[in-house]
Amino acid sequence: MSRFEQRLESSVDGAVAAFRAGDLLLIHDVSDREGETDLVYPARTVTLAAVRRLRNDAVLERFERR
Repeated sequence: MSRFEQRLESSVDGAVAAFRAGDLLLIHDVSDREGETDLVYPARTVTLAAVRRLRNDAVLERFERR
């Protein structure tokens, strides 16, 4: 296994462990696509207040960028 493959496997294992622990993951698209970052939460950790804030912040961000 190459050094890159080892680092990638370690990163994926770390992300899976963090997700299982209830942590938020940030997944960045490759730069030649949208170049966006997705927020991924385990469903059991999300509250209604968190969803409300994310929706509000995302809408504000979208309109402020125009």
